Amino acid sequence: MITIESLSFGYPGSGPLFDALDAAFEPGCISALAGPNGTGKSTLLKLVSGLLAPWSGEIRIGGVSVRKMDRIERAKRLAYMAQSPVLPEDWTVPEVLEAGDYPHRRRPPAPSSLEARLQSARKIMALDPFWERPVGTLSGGEAQRVALARALVQDAPLLVLDEPASHLDMRHQVQLYRSLHTLARNGR
Repeated sequence: MITIESLSFGYPGSGPLFDALDAAFEPGCISALAGPNGTGKSTLLKLVSGLLAPWSGEIRIGGVSVRKMDRIERAKRLAYMAQSPVLPEDWTVPEVLEAGDYPHRRRPPAPSSLEARLQSARKIMALDPFWERPVGTLSGGEAQRVALARALVQDAPLLVLDEPASHLDMRHQVQLYRSLHTLARNGR
């Protein structure tokens, strides 16, 4: 599903973080990046998601170059959740989740109805206790679950999640990893 070929990238004023990096990630698998802080894990996820452009090399999703995709095409193929997602504090939980439908509203069709995707994400991330609340009133772990649910509503075949379990208590971490395992088993 994702292939990285001869990828090189670095930030201005520093040397390369990656030089001729090759990798492949198959559908239906959970892959994790591990390493010390500052080694480029989040940067690599941003490159894969098309948020940063590599110096050289190629990243393909389903055989198509990320550079050749517009943002709607990328969003229909890949849902990205940042390490520290920013959510609109005055929006309710359902309003934030509906933002995950953006690529499907802009370029139909959607894989399933918005209501079905909302209810599925609501259940998977256990959002019932704070479903109608404004996001600004949520704890860090609750807000993290909302950000994850928004990525699920997007219903892209590929999820790119940067530290998805941060801020989650142990019970919700276990629940998250079980849910991700189920999604992967079903081909995502």
